[in-house]
Amino acid sequence: MKFKLQILVAVLVTGLVITAAPGVWAITLDFEDLYPGRPLSGYLANGYAGLSWSQSPHATWMTSDFVHQYGVYNSGLDNGITGHVGLLSLSTVRGGAPLLWFSSTAPIDFFSADITAYARVGLDVTVEGWLGGTLLYSQTVITDSNQLHSFEFNFNHIDTVMFKPGVAGSPDPDFPNWTRRQIVVDNINYIYNPEPSSIMLLGAGLLGFGLWRRMKKGLPPQHP
Repeated sequence: MKFKLQILVAVLVTGLVITAAPGVWAITLDFEDLYPGRPLSGYLANGYAGLSWSQSPHATWMTSDFVHQYGVYNSGLDNGITGHVGLLSLSTVRGGAPLLWFSSTAPIDFFSADITAYARVGLDVTVEGWLGGTLLYSQTVITDSNQLHSFEFNFNHIDTVMFKPGVAGSPDPDFPNWTRRQIVVDNINYIYNPEPSSIMLLGAGLLGFGLWRRMKKGLPPQHP
């Protein structure tokens, strides 16, 4: 009877792990921990938040203070930063669109992000979800520089997210000389998605522990 109770407990614990684990690992990247308290920007370090980040072109964090010190207000740089810090796709690849991406060593479920055009109205941005070098998801959204836009994606079990600004839209009339196809990204929401094999291994370990305890007491395993 006790052995059957141990099996029941193991199954219940495994079920709790399956249900609760994603919520435990829920993450929102708002980059506020980078705020230095003064006007500043810089390249995002590879490994920030446990992720790999695009280094060419560079993933650049930028504070609203840094933007305002040059008298730039109500632009995509200004509107796209919530709080103090946002992430900017800085460099433009010659002959192609700028690219911003991040990658995880463990699978994630990518839910949403705030995306604002740097200085264009009606800019198309294609967001892709990859796993092991295979494209699984692709969704194109339309954004502009005059307000913050929040988009939902719901890309499940991927390891890489890519942001690819396109060529659509026109220069912001308030900043006609700014024609860059760059974007500001903030509030990236995702959870870690544990591998099914890891959950099965945990369940097997709990069952094995119950068997070990029974053998330790010198009692043979009971069969239903």
